[in-house]
Amino acid sequence: MLTVYLAGPVRGDGGEWRDRVPDLDGVRFMHPGAFIAGPDPELHIDLYCPADRLAVRACDVLLAYLPVRAGGHGTAVEIGMALALGKEVLPVCPTPEARYQWRFVVGCVPHAYDSIEKAIAVLRYAAAQVNGSARCSAE
Repeated sequence: MLTVYLAGPVRGDGGEWRDRVPDLDGVRFMHPGAFIAGPDPELHIDLYCPADRLAVRACDVLLAYLPVRAGGHGTAVEIGMALALGKEVLPVCPTPEARYQWRFVVGCVPHAYDSIEKAIAVLRYAAAQVNGSARCSAE
């Protein structure tokens, strides 16, 4: 089973990208911040920061959706931690402006993607490799 941590906007403007991530055979997605109760879950750093750090340590891959927007400090920390731990990081920069804004992340990885769908194709293939279900064609 491939474990994938989803980094990027969680709520409000920008959070809808998570709805475009399909369930995949052989992949377990970690959705940080998904179950924090209360009127302002962003104030519960005592709750979600330790949980996020543990989840980044436990994942195999960090999929980061990186739109142009103010903030993103938490996502940047998650990416930095994943890179320091030797995790595979798949950044998705949906526009040239986003690629420029997140240029330090893009410079630290072998490849950045311009769509979630392209990154999902990588995860689908990686899960098949990790789970032993990928087969070479006979041709």
